[in-house]
Amino acid sequence: MRAFKALRVEEVPLSKLETGGFTPRLEINERYVDELVESMAAEGQLKPIIVRESGKEGLYQVVDGEHRVYAARKLGWKSVRAEVYGLSEADALVLAMRVNMLHGLKLTDMDLAYHIKRLCDEGLSTRKIAEMFKRDHSWVVLRLRLVEKAVPRLRELVVKRFTRPTAAMQIARLAGQEQEKVLERVGSGEFSVRDVKRIVDAVELAGSVEEKERVLGLDRRLLAEMEEDLRVREAMKVLAACETCGASFPALTLWNVKMCINCRIFFDRLFDKLTAVLEKPREKVTRHDVERVEFSLKPVEA
Repeated sequence: MRAFKALRVEEVPLSKLETGGFTPRLEINERYVDELVESMAAEGQLKPIIVRESGKEGLYQVVDGEHRVYAARKLGWKSVRAEVYGLSEADALVLAMRVNMLHGLKLTDMDLAYHIKRLCDEGLSTRKIAEMFKRDHSWVVLRLRLVEKAVPRLRELVVKRFTRPTAAMQIARLAGQEQEKVLERVGSGEFSVRDVKRIVDAVELAGSVEEKERVLGLDRRLLAEMEEDLRVREAMKVLAACETCGASFPALTLWNVKMCINCRIFFDRLFDKLTAVLEKPREKVTRHDVERVEFSLKPVEA
C-alpha cells in the first residue's frame, strides 16, 4: 500500500479552504459538528486536517477534516492547523477514503459506494481498490453495484435508512423492473436480509415472467424451503424437470418429489383444505391422504 507523506504543517486561514471536493461523505452530519464544537472549544484542535494545494494561488482543498472545518467556523476561528500534501486528484480520493475508514464518524455504505465509483472513474480497477483498502473484491463490487445498478428508488431507501444496505446490494443484482417488483414485495419490512437474498436468487433462476411472478408471491416459509434446492442447482448449473407436470423450474420438494413453483403452490393450498377434512396438521398430511380424499396430484390452474 502506498504511503503518503505531508510536505509541511501550517496554520491555514478558513477563508482559503475549499470543501466538498474529496470527502467520501454524501452529507455533513450536523450533530457530529456540534459534538466537535464542544470538544474543540474545550480542548482546541487536537488533530490537524489534511489538505492539498488546489492549483489556485493561496487556496487549499480539504482532503480530510471537513467536519472540523465546519466546527471551527461555528466557533468563529480564523484558521486551523493543516497537514499539506502534494497529491494528485486520484491520490487525494484514495487518502480521503483511507483516513475516513480508520477514524472519526463511520462512513455509510452509500458513502463508500459513491467514493468507490469516483475511484473507478479515476481509472482504478475494482481489484486495485480492494487491494488498497485490504478488502475482498466482492466487498468493493457489492458497494459499486449500489451506484451503478440500483434503481433510484432503491438508492433513496438506503440513504434514508428504510432499506438495509446489505439487502439493497442483493436487490441490485436484478434488472431495473425486477428491482422495483422486489421492493414492492419486501417493502413491509417483514423480510430479513437472508429472505431478500432467497427472493433474488429465485428470481434470477426463474425462466419466464410468470415464474418470476410466482417467486415474488411465495411466503417466507416456502422461500426457506426453496433455498437448499436453489443452492444445489446454482452449483450444478442445470435445470431439471418438475416430476409432477414436467415444467423446467423445480425448486421445491414434497414427498421426495421435485416440483415447480406452480405445483408446490397448488399443493400448499390443497393442504389447507385437507387439514380441515382430515383433522390433521399440514406437516402430517401424506400422499396417501391426498389420494384417499380423491384429490388429483395434477395441479389445476390458479
